[in-house]
Amino acid sequence: MIKFYHDNKEATAYLSKADKTFPGISSVAKGKEIIIASGRYKEIFLVSKELLNMFNRLKDKSRIITIGELFGTVSDTFVPSFSSLSEYAKLSKKKVFVSQKGEQTFLYGFNLEKKFVVSFDTSIKVDDHVVVCNEHDEVLGLGKVISDFEDSKSEQKVIKNILDLGLCLRHKKMSE
Repeated sequence: MIKFYHDNKEATAYLSKADKTFPGISSVAKGKEIIIASGRYKEIFLVSKELLNMFNRLKDKSRIITIGELFGTVSDTFVPSFSSLSEYAKLSKKKVFVSQKGEQTFLYGFNLEKKFVVSFDTSIKVDDHVVVCNEHDEVLGLGKVISDFEDSKSEQKVIKNILDLGLCLRHKKMSE
């Protein structure tokens, strides 16, 4: 069973944890309140003050399925939702742009080779989490840098696929 609750101290801790992996992502939550859903893992939802007031007035919260906008999930690490990742991409320099072939490769769930990387911010280093975008600055997903861009050979994997938009389509197809 999933339990929904509001706890400012815990919410602040989760935002801090999120900022460690994705510097500045907590600004996506600015002006919003946080409701936490606890089940197999924690889900962080952003809600307005009005919705939080309604939530607090509910006597029976056990029938809630979802509320507000999903900000991300927390287990061992924080993983942003696609909507949060898209907002974060507008603020972050930690973006990698890939070619059309790289876009297709990434959306199929594969890691990216250096030859697919069109451009990146020079401040990005190994172990950084990056927003992966196509050449039109459209967010494709989330990756982790596993090899230095400058020192890698063309065929070498440089970005590990953590989360991509194709996941939803692949999951649906697998469940049919």
